Amino acid sequence: MRSMRINLHAHTTYSSDGLSRMDEMAEAARQNGHCCLCVTDHDSAFIQNPKIFMKQLCEAECLSKAMNFPIIVGMEIILPPVEITLPYEEALLFGHSAIAKWLDFHNKGRHLGKFYQRISFLPFQDECYAMVLAHPRLVGGVVHQAVLSCHGYEAANRGYRTDPEIVALLDSLPMAGHRRFTNSDAHECGCFSEPGRLLYNRARKPITNERELISWIRGDKALA
Repeated sequence: MRSMRINLHAHTTYSSDGLSRMDEMAEAARQNGHCCLCVTDHDSAFIQNPKIFMKQLCEAECLSKAMNFPIIVGMEIILPPVEITLPYEEALLFGHSAIAKWLDFHNKGRHLGKFYQRISFLPFQDECYAMVLAHPRLVGGVVHQAVLSCHGYEAANRGYRTDPEIVALLDSLPMAGHRRFTNSDAHECGCFSEPGRLLYNRARKPITNERELISWIRGDKALA
């Protein structure tokens, strides 16, 4: 059913590379049969001023009510490795309290002269959250410790499938989950519909709020 389509990866003008406003993205998602819009703007847009994230949450809530269409705000975060020589990974994080802790952690580091603090742990592990590894790199087979806390990964992004060797490596790791997701990584509203490309996932029931989304990502069988 079209009402159960869902894409976990989309950017708005809150991101420096986003080309469409949140309302435009929401309308595009609705017109293409999605059950909600999941916004995942880059954390770099909020670290210097976490209050902008609260502004985004308020905008999403107001738009969602005005459009009668669910808008769920997550964030695409950079996972800096402990060692500077190691590659970084990116992940889609959902859960407002977890995101707030992430921004606070790095905002404090910024005052110490570091835009991103290199981490050996995730500062939001005690919060309710879900995390999906975005466009996995795993350069040289190196696995960031934080990857193990992800509940799944993007098996396809913008219609391009993740390298089978990377998929096999991810499936062999003791991650929190191994669900495979197909996302559009949309940066403008036209990216919700590209001929010949699968740009969304399907859920058994429409996802209408953050709690349901987190449960679905983490593998709740009633929603998966």
